[in-house]
Amino acid sequence: MRKVLFVITKSNWGGAQHYVYDLATHMPAGTEVIVACGPAQDSAREGELIIKLRDAGVRSVFVPALTRDMSIADIGAFRSLKKLFDDEKPDVVHLNSSKAGGLGALAARASGVPRIVFTAHGWAFRESRPFFVRALMWLASLATVALSHQVICVTKPDRNAFVWLFPRRMHLIHNALPAPLPLKTRTEARHAIAPEAPPNCRWIGSIGELTRNKGFDIGLRAFAHARNINPNLFYCIIGDGRERTALEALADELAIREHVCFAGARENASAYLSAFDVFFIPSRKEGLPYAMLEAHAAGLPVVASFVGGIPEIRGPADTLCPSGDVGAFAHALTEVPQTAPPITTDFMAMRDATIALYV
Repeated sequence: MRKVLFVITKSNWGGAQHYVYDLATHMPAGTEVIVACGPAQDSAREGELIIKLRDAGVRSVFVPALTRDMSIADIGAFRSLKKLFDDEKPDVVHLNSSKAGGLGALAARASGVPRIVFTAHGWAFRESRPFFVRALMWLASLATVALSHQVICVTKPDRNAFVWLFPRRMHLIHNALPAPLPLKTRTEARHAIAPEAPPNCRWIGSIGELTRNKGFDIGLRAFAHARNINPNLFYCIIGDGRERTALEALADELAIREHVCFAGARENASAYLSAFDVFFIPSRKEGLPYAMLEAHAAGLPVVASFVGGIPEIRGPADTLCPSGDVGAFAHALTEVPQTAPPITTDFMAMRDATIALYV
């Protein structure tokens, strides 16, 4: 029996966690699967990923010291991971996210793990930060790649970042969805998330963690401009995060608060996609967003930033705009097609291509 141990930094629910959950719950028969992860964002507690894994019967290990932000706790996280690898003796350690990637690759090497695979869900050094911080992040990312046996990138730009140094180690494997979406009816979805919305308006929707990288401040400004073109618009954002208070204040400042719904985090958020007419991704930085794959599966036209892997999965009804271009977004939101053909993905091909790197 092969033992595969997944490691990811945060245990809240996001794209990288979606990826780990899907792979962990779809490994071939005879595979022993363990998932190790730290607390949810801005919390000391177990997050939704651990709850979902537990419900699916997948064993998880909570590593409290494995937090997103750099701190002295990183020493404890390294020790915890090394002890876990020493005790479990996995055949494969599959690392996800920057912090878990760096610490996990080092700990796995120290423990003599036979196969170390790292998935880059978007390099941290591409974020908008001071130059010296990005330089340090680039060096840390380089070290993670050097310590791993194989590296999976979900976008071409991420693969290109290091393929010139490690041409045989860097692999492009796009994300995919494992099953059809269990969508609610439109009436049920709209009533559940925003019963106060005006009737017969056109719904623009976004799903994601409320962080700066997701660009929801840009989205709100674009929506305010779009309402000057078409007042019959309503914007709903599903998700929570550290930027929520600032975003609500911005909606007040832009005088659009009564036309915007902050629906908070929702379990199985993709089930509410049926509420929307248009899906909006105003991100500053992305890998290959699951939210866009889910919007496509739900048959929604997408307006999104031209960043990360988004151009690689662009659908025929989608409109891509330069990140931060409020005017371009505003016009796109009012001119996007009314309907879009559903687009499906091949999860089993994605899974098998990943498993091939475990050998």
